[in-house]
Amino acid sequence: MTADMRLAAIGTALLLVSSAILVQTSIDGRLPVVLAALASVGAVAAVFRASSHTN
Repeated sequence: MTADMRLAAIGTALLLVSSAILVQTSIDGRLPVVLAALASVGAVAAVFRASSHTN
């Protein structure tokens, strides 16, 4: 796993955790949805990049 992939995985995990925390605190209903969507896009992009990576 390259450094880029590790950073993408860490960023995705942090976005999901922050989204879950914001859902529990119910600060604003839209912000957790936006964060979860960003995390999903990041996860899909990371998988796509990993699958298209050639050595």
